Amino acid sequence: MTKGRVIYLVESNVDFKNRTERLLKNIWGTTTVKLFSSCIEAYNFMENQQQFSNKEYPDLVFLGEGSSEECINNFLNYCSSSPNETIKQTLIYLLLSPLEPLTDTVLKQKDKIKGFLEKPICTEAICEIVRNTDLAS
Repeated sequence: MTKGRVIYLVESNVDFKNRTERLLKNIWGTTTVKLFSSCIEAYNFMENQQQFSNKEYPDLVFLGEGSSEECINNFLNYCSSSPNETIKQTLIYLLLSPLEPLTDTVLKQKDKIKGFLEKPICTEAICEIVRNTDLAS
């Protein structure tokens, strides 16, 4: 496993992705932020980590725009049923646009989601995650 935190940010909006990456690194310092446009892309990256000795499994995943409900459900199911304990313990946050209502399908999976954050992500929301998890160190 790599030293420091590994965060996956799954989002189709490039500007939002870049601003959020900068915010995460500013708050957490030594952090690897992997940027993906869909959860299929993130899933494939995670699957490919098994071949490396220095794996970049995520401690934290932010799922935003660019992923279908089916894709989000598959990603959540993969993480929760993985034989890899590191993947099972990944904290997953769903990024919500104020105009995007939660769907019934996603709500059925809410036990696999650590929390919901409204976009755009603010510093206070990230600091709250730092305070409430063991990712602070």
